[in-house]
Amino acid sequence: MRRMLILIMFATKLIALHFNSYSQVCNPDTTITQGGYHPDTLPWGYVNQTYEHIIQAYVPTDTTIFNTLATIDSMRIDSVIGMPPSFSYACNKPSCSYIGGEHGCIRLTGNPDSSEFGVWRIIIWVTAYINSSTTGIAGSDTQRLVICYDSLNCPVLSSPQVEYAQMPVRIENGYVRVAGTVQKLSVYALDGTLLAIVRNPRRNTRIPLPQGVTIIAVETRKGRYIVKGMGW
Repeated sequence: MRRMLILIMFATKLIALHFNSYSQVCNPDTTITQGGYHPDTLPWGYVNQTYEHIIQAYVPTDTTIFNTLATIDSMRIDSVIGMPPSFSYACNKPSCSYIGGEHGCIRLTGNPDSSEFGVWRIIIWVTAYINSSTTGIAGSDTQRLVICYDSLNCPVLSSPQVEYAQMPVRIENGYVRVAGTVQKLSVYALDGTLLAIVRNPRRNTRIPLPQGVTIIAVETRKGRYIVKGMGW
């Protein structure tokens, strides 16, 4: 799990999760000074062995987004999706919400069986509030979780790497062009203000972007994607 700044490269497909909100789930490491998730890789799991991993996190007070300095007011972990069915997660705070400058942690646990052998693409969805805006910016971070049978039989050693879906839109000369099947396309200003929504645009539709840097959130049946755009 990597940068917790305002992550702008993401995807969504919600599944049922077992969410435990009890206290003392984990203890935040307050010595961390670099913003983001730590460590930035998930350890492998093994069939018929209990899995437990503590993910440390630090929300910085500010960050730079596309060369613009932004103040992070708070960030909330909304969901963790794509996990094996036996897995669950819990934050050290029931709300899973952290203000700028605060440390937190997530406890990831599971009891994988043979049906969960393989490579899992885990996506952490967050909402960030910046520059005192009341409108949050959605973002996510993606991790790969490998479940092996044993130390000699792991899918990452014998199977090709997971192929990530191609982006369903293209940014071209001040326009966003629809390159796939899109259910909803939303355009945001850098401060999180919603500028426009286009539902079910046809393939190859070209949508003009407002002047300056914008954030385009694209929803499809398979996931959600966020890209940067520049209008003229």
